[in-house]
Amino acid sequence: MLLFTNCTLLLTDEEFSGFLTEINQIAVKYMKKEAVEGSKTRQITLISSPSNE
Repeated sequence: MLLFTNCTLLLTDEEFSGFLTEINQIAVKYMKKEAVEGSKTRQITLISSPSNE
């Protein structure tokens, strides 16, 4: 499966930090899962870049 999504967030630095914390918590939850039959390696990449204002 291939997924590509793009969005723009209007957040303060503090809100963005909280957003990243939540994403990390979810990622860690799934990173701790044991491999089972049918498991596939999946690479997730998150890129944050400043926008032109």
